[in-house]
Amino acid sequence: MELGRGEIYFVTEQDGTGHTEFVKIGLVGDSEGRSSSARMKEHQTGNPRPLQLLDIVETVFVTSVESRLHSEFAVRRVSGEWFRLDAPTLTAAVERCKTLAVEYEREIPILEQAERLSAIPSKPELAEETPESQSWREQHLVASYGESILDGATSRLKDYLKSLHATGKDVSHVARISERPGKLLFDSNVFRERFPDLWAQCQITRTKISNSGVRVSSKDNLPLEGLGIAEAKALSSKLIEGIDSAASSQTALSELHDIYLDMIGLQPLFTEQKAQAGAHLKVLCGEHSGIVNVCTWKRSLKEETTLDEAMIKDHHSDQYLAATSIGAPSVVINIHRRTRIALQPSESAET
Repeated sequence: MELGRGEIYFVTEQDGTGHTEFVKIGLVGDSEGRSSSARMKEHQTGNPRPLQLLDIVETVFVTSVESRLHSEFAVRRVSGEWFRLDAPTLTAAVERCKTLAVEYEREIPILEQAERLSAIPSKPELAEETPESQSWREQHLVASYGESILDGATSRLKDYLKSLHATGKDVSHVARISERPGKLLFDSNVFRERFPDLWAQCQITRTKISNSGVRVSSKDNLPLEGLGIAEAKALSSKLIEGIDSAASSQTALSELHDIYLDMIGLQPLFTEQKAQAGAHLKVLCGEHSGIVNVCTWKRSLKEETTLDEAMIKDHHSDQYLAATSIGAPSVVINIHRRTRIALQPSESAET
């Protein structure tokens, strides 16, 4: 189970009298193999003022903690991960971070129990509905709604950038667009028709738990509001307004990109909130196949027979290639996840 351990760091700018009110709230994941101190040295490059590492908070689900801090202090955002925080607010932000770290640490046993239950076949009966299970259901729905807002706006931006690129517009400062040749596609039906004996020899039968995950009931019209939703809606609307206005200058596209970066900063918040709610619902299901009016979570032992494509590719390459075709080429767009030119907070505050 991936717990996403890491550090949240608070970096301040220094002037002649002490640190300014410009604070960077960022993260370093343990998987990156570096420290917050090393990350601060990277931030120092190109920054005219000395930086000071004010505080570090170790936590699990580090991306979610960062996202929640960015969301809760969004009204004080200057640019990207830089915020304007006076001394009392900075203290409150650090304390809030420590509180979130404790809260997420407490979730670990629930996640571990949910993972264990995933390997146990469920009983046909449903567990009874409770206020707790309904609360987690609502949180799951809100997180799913938040994800859909971000996905919809991101899709619109990608389509818009593709259309500009198709007309010869340079969008390289906000995205990388490339054409990929078609992939080799293996067709098991063709393989079976052409090589029936080999197809029979390459079957693998496994017994496994069939588990499609928690399916949350969404029959009623809940008011889908919660942590991060208002900000996601505002950023999504702002992004789509810019697209609808046909903004296409280099500056306008950079502004759209900045909105996008703020918007996707909410993604870990919704993803991990959904995972957390799902884990609690699984524990409340226990060995049952769901909860009345809340969710279903069916798990059953199934004997599954599949074709061992990897073995065919490695040991019968000629026959494998005989059952493949080349798919259509595709245009791939990767929107830059970071600004290409670092914006100094002191400059952004004046503009």
